[in-house]
Amino acid sequence: MKKFLILLIIPVLFCSCTRTGSSSGTSADIDATNGGLLVEDAHGTDATDENGNILSQPETTRPRVPADTVIVEEQFAAESGDAFLMIADKEWKAQYFGKNSDNLAYDAKLGRVKGDGNYSVKVTADTTGFRKETGEYTPSGLKFMAVAVKNGKELLPNKKITVNSVKVDGKAVNLLGVPPTTFESDGSMRIIFYSEYDEKYVNTDDFSTWSSIEVEFSVI
Repeated sequence: MKKFLILLIIPVLFCSCTRTGSSSGTSADIDATNGGLLVEDAHGTDATDENGNILSQPETTRPRVPADTVIVEEQFAAESGDAFLMIADKEWKAQYFGKNSDNLAYDAKLGRVKGDGNYSVKVTADTTGFRKETGEYTPSGLKFMAVAVKNGKELLPNKKITVNSVKVDGKAVNLLGVPPTTFESDGSMRIIFYSEYDEKYVNTDDFSTWSSIEVEFSVI
């Protein structure tokens, strides 16, 4: 009889060692095919070794960017009240007119005009997006250049724009006069620096080739 009781107790003890539980109700099983390591159960318990050390997790769940993926900059479109640089080079191959479909919309700097104050606007061809669309094209010359405030005719009817500086590739250039503030039929408020047929307040020699153009101005 004693031998029989001992034989019954041993299997019970063995079974109690192969299943553990935690205070949260999670459990982990001994994996006999993995050298006795605890295997993560369906509740999300971290896999650990026999000393309680958390095992490193496989990296297959981490998102990976394909090696041939080209990441381009954000394209900006002018919204109501935004000041932006309207520009086209002499070949019309580099341009921005406030639309995010323009090839100089990548990383374009706009200024939200809320009243009197100092603002700046900028375009640059030194972006992955521009090069992706045009190849290795370098802008040259001017066909048109202006600072515009979208819906400025309605939002700023009694205001005007005064120019503080014009910079080509970071270098300030001189103006040939003071461009006047105008209100256009599209509802924008503008100062036009250069138009092929009339306004010419900058010297196109200063724009022979360029990568970035920035205008700093005040609204008063």
